[in-house]
Amino acid sequence: MVEGEPVVDTGKAVRMATILRSDGRTFVGALDVFIPRGLLPGLRDPVATARLFVDAGADALLIHEGLVEVCLPAFAGRAALIIKLTTASAQAEDSTRRVQVTSVRRAVALGAAAVAVNCFLGVPYDGDLLAQLGRIADACAAYGMPLIPLINPHPRDQFDADRVAYVCRVGAELGGDLVKSDYPGSPEAFALAVRTCPRPVIIEESPLPTTPEGTLQTVDGVLRAGGAGVMFANRIWDAPHPASLARSVAGMVHDAWTLEQALKNAREAGP
Repeated sequence: MVEGEPVVDTGKAVRMATILRSDGRTFVGALDVFIPRGLLPGLRDPVATARLFVDAGADALLIHEGLVEVCLPAFAGRAALIIKLTTASAQAEDSTRRVQVTSVRRAVALGAAAVAVNCFLGVPYDGDLLAQLGRIADACAAYGMPLIPLINPHPRDQFDADRVAYVCRVGAELGGDLVKSDYPGSPEAFALAVRTCPRPVIIEESPLPTTPEGTLQTVDGVLRAGGAGVMFANRIWDAPHPASLARSVAGMVHDAWTLEQALKNAREAGP
């Protein structure tokens, strides 16, 4: 190595390349929401849902460790694996209080390309959540494992542009390699988070309607603002034509589909 050259964490770089394509974007299918949200119809058959995302062109799946072996036939060799390290029960009084349920070491053994960690700021115990994020970031550095903070403001401020920008920056400053938050509702509002955060930013939730139109308008706004992509769950599987909508999202993220082209495809039943 030449003196003065930046040090590259090869392990992180290799793993991140399986999540973020050469265009710097990603589409992640989220199968992690059963535990914190309950008996969602779209996750009663996790293998079918995993296959739905992967067949449509998703780059990665976010799942808990116990579903890796179950879903392996749907994603092995086709999509990257992101292990969710934290969660909260759907029966908990406060769903923002997330605890660590597995380790970075376990994620390495499972073949993960990254780990994801919840963190809510503005809640009474955000210091505990930040400390948890910091400990996991240290472990990620030791193992060459990319860290994806799933970081959000207090739920009452979920779509506040300034607060979203703030939490994204916090996620990057505490070791995040790719930061996931929520979409404030317009490209202009989301652009603040993109400018403020030195790491790529993706979104999951949006104040726009949970319809194909609202979902694809969200994707359009994220990309126009310079975002790195999206992570979707029930917005996909609750759609009238889930496979078509998922393909439309992938087409916008990676294939330069226009909003109009994506909407047309999403309204048509797939094969």
